[in-house]
Amino acid sequence: MKLNNIILIYAVLATSILCFNSCYDEKMKWGDDPYTHPEEKDLPLELQEKISRYEALNTYTNFTLGVGIDFNLYMNDEMYRNIVNQNFDEITPGNEMKQSSLMDNNGNLNFSNVDLVIDALKTAGLTIYGHTLVWHSQQQAIYLNNLIKPTIIPGAPGESLIVNGGFETGLDGWTISYYAEAVTQSDDFFLVGAYAMKVVVGDFGGSKYNMQINSPNFPIIDKHRYEISFFIKSDVAGSVGLDFDNNATLGEAYPNVDGAELVSTSSAWSKVTYNPTTVGGTGMTATADGEIYFRLLLGAVKNCTYYIDAVEVIDLDAEAEPSFTTLFSNLRSGPVTIEKSDEEKAEIIGAAMESWISEVVGHYKDDVLAWDVVNEPMNDSGNGLKTGIGKTLNANEFYWQDYLGKDYAVNAFKRAREAGGENVKLFINDYGLESASGDKLDGLLEYVAYIEQKGGKVDGIGTQMHLNINWSDKAAIETMFQKLGASGKLIKISELDIATANSSDPESPVSPTAEQYAGQADLYQYVVDMYMKHIPEAQRYGITVWSVSDNEKEHQYWLKNDAPCLWNVDYARKHAYKGFADGLAGKDVSADFSGALDY
Repeated sequence: MKLNNIILIYAVLATSILCFNSCYDEKMKWGDDPYTHPEEKDLPLELQEKISRYEALNTYTNFTLGVGIDFNLYMNDEMYRNIVNQNFDEITPGNEMKQSSLMDNNGNLNFSNVDLVIDALKTAGLTIYGHTLVWHSQQQAIYLNNLIKPTIIPGAPGESLIVNGGFETGLDGWTISYYAEAVTQSDDFFLVGAYAMKVVVGDFGGSKYNMQINSPNFPIIDKHRYEISFFIKSDVAGSVGLDFDNNATLGEAYPNVDGAELVSTSSAWSKVTYNPTTVGGTGMTATADGEIYFRLLLGAVKNCTYYIDAVEVIDLDAEAEPSFTTLFSNLRSGPVTIEKSDEEKAEIIGAAMESWISEVVGHYKDDVLAWDVVNEPMNDSGNGLKTGIGKTLNANEFYWQDYLGKDYAVNAFKRAREAGGENVKLFINDYGLESASGDKLDGLLEYVAYIEQKGGKVDGIGTQMHLNINWSDKAAIETMFQKLGASGKLIKISELDIATANSSDPESPVSPTAEQYAGQADLYQYVVDMYMKHIPEAQRYGITVWSVSDNEKEHQYWLKNDAPCLWNVDYARKHAYKGFADGLAGKDVSADFSGALDY
């Protein structure tokens, strides 16, 4: 073992491992209890010494060993970067190559930040696995929905440009950036029609941006002035603000009311108006023709429930309608909306998907030689594809299959092959394939067969394997690998981690015992053993572990307050490191150790 590695490990082991007592940032919501874990000294000294004498993980296998990483941590945290460089062959970006990261709200792609990291990874001798092209989450849904939005013809002077400003058709046209389940149509309190929008801000409040509600798009005309207004009430003293998606087209990015960025709300209905000409304002002036939307910012106050109704956007400079329209103005109550047909939407969304795949795969053709083309397509019962129909979607959710049907994956694989060339390896990836029923895996295998019958070529199948020592079924894991091995496809364990909490509540801190850590090590080894046993050597693409360590910086949004990784919060090797390495080596590596520990 390298001398500097041994010194590094013992320097970490010698450091007192303290409970984590503060929040990383306000988005993490780690709870009131500290993030805790058993100290390494709780492990028998002999086991600690054995673990310290293991080589880097990738010395124990001849297939690709990967890790899911955070690009920012890789570039800025030396300890993190060294572990990645020393132990792994390939990296999978956790978020940075997903559509919502590479594409802005107008459909423009920006590769510059990712390119810098990829250059650093290549310099370190690492390969890059692309994740992910077509998914239902972390998509640029604002851009995609704008492509298929209805054509809106502004109404007569004085009419509101906002469609469904009274929420009579639910939340049609409105999108929620976070906590979509907290926003509903309500008939509890309302001013117009029979409904309003109800927004329940819970403990996640505390910053105005923690609850963002995006209005429907509305048309603007260059140099016209506009006024935005709505009625609002709250069960306790609250506040509301407003900003724009594109601050260059309609006045200020963050318009004020009477000089205040946030407007106070109370249990009585009040009207909030931005830039009214009737009280000295000049209206917000458009600087170009186009369509935009605004955001209501309601997250500043925790545990506050809001009701919003009668939302209006008025063009203060709208010209009088031609006489024919005026004659029949009694037939119109607002803008005219022309919906696109299902066929038109399918054509538009299909072209957008193919363009996205062509551009990103083409850009990285020389750097990324394998991709998750389609991610998490199957519903959990395995009897069909996921769908967003009937759900309240978050702002970054977009279900391609709802517009393109079952062939969406066929077209995705065909386009990725065209853009990446014959040598690129293209995968379909999903979670829960190790479930006891096996239905989801069976459904995925049938879908792969369908894709290939329709002319797509699927090189491999990724099984995510987010496991838990308390309920993951070893027999079902073995059955999964038997079926995957029989598929003839390349098989990749794509996102392996093993949680320890006996709870599905991410806000409940855990403090695993040494026995639980031993169970985690055993399950890591079992997974690798079954992979090696049932996946023929020619089909072993490799194994990717999901995140490096238990450090809270890696778990802001995934398995918070748990300890699922191979290194602990201080980047020291865990018992799981030994189990995983033994699985890769196909034996107890430490059984070959002899003599005293060589410092």
